[in-house]
Amino acid sequence: MSCALKAVAAKKKKDINSHRELGTFAEMLSNQEHNKEISNSFSSASTLHRNFYESNLDPNSVKSMCSRVAKTVGELMLKMGYRAP
Repeated sequence: MSCALKAVAAKKKKDINSHRELGTFAEMLSNQEHNKEISNSFSSASTLHRNFYESNLDPNSVKSMCSRVAKTVGELMLKMGYRAP
């Protein structure tokens, strides 16, 4: 998710220098695109990252969040012109 957001930011000539700036950019992009899934997926990705170290989530939640993030990353990459092989 972070790499996809940073790619979009780079295309828009926007520097991202911290996780906080990345979250702010995700929220801004979400509002611009009228797509709350962008900010929701960023939040899910952050939760998954924390869970990697703390293991607080149940497996069904992990699966659901992974699906959400993967779908949003795919949509962002399509907007960037990337076509998966």
